Amino acid sequence: MSQKTENSATPHTPLLLDNDTLARSEIAANACMNRQRNLLGANSYEKDLGFSPVDFLKKVLQSQTQVAWLDLCCGSGRALLQAASIFESDKPKNIIQLVGLDLIPMFDSIPRTSGHVRLFSASVEQWETDEKFDLITCVHGLHYVGDKLGALGRASGWMKENGRLIAHVDYRNLKIAGRKQPAGQIGKDLRKAGFKYLPSRHLLTRDGKLSNRPLPYRYLGADDKAGPNFTGQSAVDSYYERM
Repeated sequence: MSQKTENSATPHTPLLLDNDTLARSEIAANACMNRQRNLLGANSYEKDLGFSPVDFLKKVLQSQTQVAWLDLCCGSGRALLQAASIFESDKPKNIIQLVGLDLIPMFDSIPRTSGHVRLFSASVEQWETDEKFDLITCVHGLHYVGDKLGALGRASGWMKENGRLIAHVDYRNLKIAGRKQPAGQIGKDLRKAGFKYLPSRHLLTRDGKLSNRPLPYRYLGADDKAGPNFTGQSAVDSYYERM
């Protein structure tokens, strides 16, 4: 496969990067995003998501004895490590699994006393797991992922039946080749698939697993020259063909 592909039927589509080339891009390998973000406080998951992941997990533990949180594009893994510290201070009798995934392995050190946290270096588009999670988060990480819709579909398959998926998405970074205003169609298809979008926070959420019917899109490639999105940092545009 060549590193760049072009859809000749859609002359307004830029030259697109494949996944391997995008992974080597300075935009996709963002070394700043989530490196300093804490679990709680001013610059935190709680502020950006509008709820406390730990409080959510504690509520889940009221009805079951084990809980699992997967944080995609976790950066340094700091939020997971801080969550582990909170659970450990509570001396839980329950099983707590905190899993982080990031393309760049610039992780904070995991204390030897912590058996709750595991951090993996891999692309969200290629990582595989048989585990199921009560909570899956992606805090500003999809801005740098090529196949954003594919990543959402994969993550939905890792949810438990009553799990929650929550991720930042800027609809302006989702493109349908040959269409000038694709956000309305993409939003409609995501709602049909059970997702809800909160425009004020640019948050896409889903409660419960995705249906077996995939989203009606074929991924074409990514443009890492899209420029800044609502975060003020350069992002990646993801191009699709609607099937």
